[in-house]
Amino acid sequence: MRFEMRDPEVAQEPGPYYATLREGCPVARVDDFGGFYILSTYADVSAAARNPEVFSSADGITIPKLPIPPQICLEQDEPEHGRYRRPMQQWLSPGRMAKLEESVRKIVDTLIDGFVDAGEGDLAAELAEPVPPLVMALLMGLPDSDWHTFRDQMSRLVGYAAAEDPAAAQAASQEFVGYLAGQLTDRAQNPRDDMMTDIATLQIDGEPLSFEDQVSMAFLLLGAGHETTVGAIGGLLYYLARDPALQEQLRANPALIPGAAEEAVRLVAPLPGMGRTVREDITVRDTTLPEGSTVMLLYGSANRDPEEFDDPEEFKLGRDSNRHVGFGQGIHRCVGAPLARLELKVVLEQVVERLPGLELTAPDAAVARYGTSRSYRSLNCRWTTPQSS
Repeated sequence: MRFEMRDPEVAQEPGPYYATLREGCPVARVDDFGGFYILSTYADVSAAARNPEVFSSADGITIPKLPIPPQICLEQDEPEHGRYRRPMQQWLSPGRMAKLEESVRKIVDTLIDGFVDAGEGDLAAELAEPVPPLVMALLMGLPDSDWHTFRDQMSRLVGYAAAEDPAAAQAASQEFVGYLAGQLTDRAQNPRDDMMTDIATLQIDGEPLSFEDQVSMAFLLLGAGHETTVGAIGGLLYYLARDPALQEQLRANPALIPGAAEEAVRLVAPLPGMGRTVREDITVRDTTLPEGSTVMLLYGSANRDPEEFDDPEEFKLGRDSNRHVGFGQGIHRCVGAPLARLELKVVLEQVVERLPGLELTAPDAAVARYGTSRSYRSLNCRWTTPQSS
């Protein structure tokens, strides 16, 4: 069996592919990237995510494997995982992220100021792409002007890996590592009040991090900290632009906005799947997954499982239960979820307020892509401007 997420038409709308897996082969064996298994139902994905003793992260969580430093916290099992996760949880806590709201709003409004009067534009390029790296630059103490650099490096890295071009992926990774190493070296010599300095001066159990571990942690926070949120914002804008009634509901009742952001994460699943390594033989349904085999937890499919969600293919406000796994589940639940939620909420608030009458310019105006994450290459929209209203 092939892993069809790489096909452009499946990346554009993966729902039918997910359904085919859940209904026909919920534990599937695919041949791509050296071969791996896919778990696609909500029950199986959730059970595996909550069983890290058997479904280990320590041998890598990306499929295909990326030529990047070992990802501290994300690619660790207990007890190492908890020791390295705790400081990041403190840096990215909901309380600390709430204090960033006005700064994030300023970033979003400044970007909208740059294109709003045109009445149309590519919201993938104008909004979804720049917001997360600009926010991470703010948090980590990086120059605003650098966002293009590290966004491009990360985008090329995951794209080349998915296209099975290891040399190009390695080159992009080395550029990103070199950038981070330079920033960390500077912070060691010139500490500041920013997260990059926090990493450069962090101690675990009384011992300073090695420089390699500093780079790894910075890579995780800056890379993962913006890559998947780009996809989440793009998907949120896509569903918003398709549905004038949704826009009116949110405009009339802003209290619905946080729930709309959660629903977007559920449907979009910007990180469609994450890898695990099986530590001992385990049978899932009628299939035995051998010790040492690689398994993908297909979050995107789990989030559309009708056994868990009513009308799973619909964007629905006010779901009674929205236990989506768009941020993962178990001990590896996304440590940056509070920041992602803040960015989604602010973007949605400002777009609903400032881009009335938002709509896609054509049925094919939104083009999605898949690397190891899913995002939008283009999202061409128009809206009503003060001059045209």
